[in-house]
Amino acid sequence: MGDVDLSYNRRVFDNVYFQNLPKGLGVLKSDRGLVMNKRTRGYVEWYATDQKAFFRHLGRRWRS
Repeated sequence: MGDVDLSYNRRVFDNVYFQNLPKGLGVLKSDRGLVMNKRTRGYVEWYATDQKAFFRHLGRRWRS
């Protein structure tokens, strides 16, 4: 498990989690699997660069 990046404002809900995953800065050991798995890697990269897409997809899941 990598170190957790606490340099950002923890009161802000954003896509920093996805930005940190490729750097090895996940919270759980399983977080690294999201980057290493070819089925989920694209989502990590997409959400890391497109916060609006992350919020849009998250909102859809919360409503369903």
